[in-house]
Amino acid sequence: ASRRGQSVKEAVNRRRPNKYAAGDSFERLNGNQAAPAKPTTHVSTAKSSHRQVVDYDYYDDENERVVGNTEGQQLKVILHGRGIIECLDQGNFPHPLSCRKFISCAKFETGGVVGWEYTCPKGLSYDPVGGMCNWAAGLGCKE
Repeated sequence: ASRRGQSVKEAVNRRRPNKYAAGDSFERLNGNQAAPAKPTTHVSTAKSSHRQVVDYDYYDDENERVVGNTEGQQLKVILHGRGIIECLDQGNFPHPLSCRKFISCAKFETGGVVGWEYTCPKGLSYDPVGGMCNWAAGLGCKE
């Protein structure tokens, strides 16, 4: 039989995926074949005395300053006299003297790393976790 006379639709073998109930697990057999595995149930008789851990996306503690806490952090920027900035790494870093400012350090094609000082707009301060200016109220910046 020649394929020239076949239409494109006949020549393409389309395979519909198998449908399984939600929660079924699968074991690999030969190549790409999959078959439902036998479900197993584990029953724990030990009682837990732990409380459930609750994870929050937002944390606000007005007494804690994010900017200025450098314990355990490696020094990334040094400010010298007359506005000279020495960058020891690439990226955005908190300004050592102001929570409304940050230093952006970039590497040039020549290999040198150069830094620029930026000031966040009014009402915002630098968020070192996000690497950008953010609402000052949540960061403990009073400037």
